[in-house]
Amino acid sequence: MSFTSPCVRALAFAGFLLAAHASAADPRAALEKARAAFEESDFDAAADAYQLAIDNGHLAPSELAEAFVRVGVAFASQGKSKKALDAFRLAVIVDAAVAFPSGGPKKAKPLLEQARKEMSKRTGDWLRVTFPERAAAIGATAATARVRLEAVAGLEALEIEARSGEGEPWVQRMPLAAEVPIVLPRTMHATGRVRVRVAAVDDVGNRWGEVERTIDVERLPAPEPTPAARADEPAPRKRRREAAEVARAAADEGKPARAGATFWATPWPWVAIGTAVLGMGGAYAFTLVDASGAARVGAPTVATGP
Repeated sequence: MSFTSPCVRALAFAGFLLAAHASAADPRAALEKARAAFEESDFDAAADAYQLAIDNGHLAPSELAEAFVRVGVAFASQGKSKKALDAFRLAVIVDAAVAFPSGGPKKAKPLLEQARKEMSKRTGDWLRVTFPERAAAIGATAATARVRLEAVAGLEALEIEARSGEGEPWVQRMPLAAEVPIVLPRTMHATGRVRVRVAAVDDVGNRWGEVERTIDVERLPAPEPTPAARADEPAPRKRRREAAEVARAAADEGKPARAGATFWATPWPWVAIGTAVLGMGGAYAFTLVDASGAARVGAPTVATGP
């Protein structure tokens, strides 16, 4: 059978599609392939693989800077200085201190230094996150992110991730703006030490910049219910709330709460009355039972004869 037959060509094309799908499904595959090609000084193949990794998305800042700087090296090795400089500029935006990769051609290094000088004047520290000096409060502004929007074009959003211990992190995406307040929601059941990460991401999830820090977190007291909410409040909850308010007011005045008011505002007196009524009914029913019957397990036995 000829290797140029339509059947063979179709099989080869299907294999190519499967390989491309596998690479897209695993964002790390293209990155590993790019690194291997770069180590072998196959800069053309490395540039293609790094570009695929960028397009697949979800790269951390260190990985994104690595991809851009090595694409720049590949362009420089081909004599495409303008494209190399563009790639180096992107690398410096992500990481101003990005290093020149070992094994790269020497003629590419001056282009990286040129890009570093240019972008330091234009971008600088374009993502800043201000954290509180004291403990942050859940339900209030825990941090503030400030972004120089003119410094980096094409970013999509801010991604906030907060993690406490080994539990699932809380993640939220917020529209990109010059100043974004970061509020940890009340649904996040966390106190103590919380790891917060704020990242500026593009439309495929690449993180162009991020700030990560561990902060102390405390809870705010629950907000007072509105008058409308109190009107629909169930009676048992209302009694408990009123009892708590009486006790709190008494504590604020430095004297014990009036026991009678607190006790009768709770459901416990009604539970006690109900228990007593049931007990008297049970005693009356017991007198109607024939004492000569079989005794219940665990109940006192009744003598029926000598």
